[in-house]
Amino acid sequence: MKQSRSKPVFPGAAAIAIASAMWVPIVNAAPTLFVQSDYSTDTGVFAPTTTTSTDTARTSTSQLDSGNFAAASADASVGSVGIGMATTVPDGATHVSASAAAQITDDWLPCPTCLTTVNLAPVTVNLHFDGTLGAAWLAANAISGEFAEFRGSFDIAGVALDFAWNGTQLAGTFCNGSPTVCVPITFAATTLADGSLAFDENLSFSAALFAPHFTTELALGAGWDPSDQPSTLAFQHTLRFDVVSNDPGLVWVSDAGQMSATVGAVPELGTAPLLGAGLLLLARLARSARRRE
Repeated sequence: MKQSRSKPVFPGAAAIAIASAMWVPIVNAAPTLFVQSDYSTDTGVFAPTTTTSTDTARTSTSQLDSGNFAAASADASVGSVGIGMATTVPDGATHVSASAAAQITDDWLPCPTCLTTVNLAPVTVNLHFDGTLGAAWLAANAISGEFAEFRGSFDIAGVALDFAWNGTQLAGTFCNGSPTVCVPITFAATTLADGSLAFDENLSFSAALFAPHFTTELALGAGWDPSDQPSTLAFQHTLRFDVVSNDPGLVWVSDAGQMSATVGAVPELGTAPLLGAGLLLLARLARSARRRE
C-alpha cells in the first residue's frame, strides 16, 4: 500500500519550549487544541461535519452513517487524543476519501499555589496507546491506487516518540537525552479473528528538564484517499499520557489543569514499576525483539 497523498493536517511541527532557567511566575493560559475530520465520495457526497468545543476539549465528526465516517477528539484535561474512521463505500460510489487528525499542545508550570523550590528533577511520563486497525490497511490486502497513512507522536522537553503505519507494522523512533540518542520502536500487534490488528501498549520513560516549565505535544492522524474497500480504524481517545513528578514536594500543572502525580503515587496505567532514563521503554523494546525472533 502506498503512502497517502491525503495526509492528516496538523497546525505545525512539534515545538518544545526551552526557556531561561530563571523562573518568572506565569499564569496558566489555555491549551492549544486542533481537531479535523472529513469524509467524501467520488459521487460528490460530503458528510456533514459537526464540532464541539470547550476550553480543554474539542471534537470533530464527519458522518454519513455508522459505517461511513471520520472523527477526531482531543481532551487536554486528561492528556488524550483519538481518531476513528470507517468506510463501507456507500451505494453508487466506487471509492471514498476520509481523514482525521487531533493534536494537543500544552504548557506545564509548577503549581501556582504550592510554595516550593523548583529543583528541575526529571519527570517520568506514562504513555498508553491502544486500538484496532482493520485488515484492509495491510499492504497484502491493498487495491491498486489506494493511498493510506496513519501516524502519531508525543514530545516533551526534548524527548520525542514518532511512529507511523508502513503497511505491515506500526513503527518509529524514540529519541531521548543530550546528546540525542534515538532507538527504533515497533508496536506489538495481535491479529484478531477478522484479520484486523489490535494494539495495546504502555510505555514509561524519563525526561530531563532544563527550565521551570515545559511543553507537551500529543498528536494522532490518519487519512485514506481513495478507499475502494471496507475499512476501519478505531483509536478513539487511546493515545494518552500522564506525568509523574520525581520531586515529592513539586506538582506540575498544565494549561488545561492536568496535574502531575508524585513519586509513590504512580497513576494507574497498567505499567510495571517505573525506571529512570527510559530503561522501561528499552526493556519493552527488547521483549518485542525477542517475540519477532
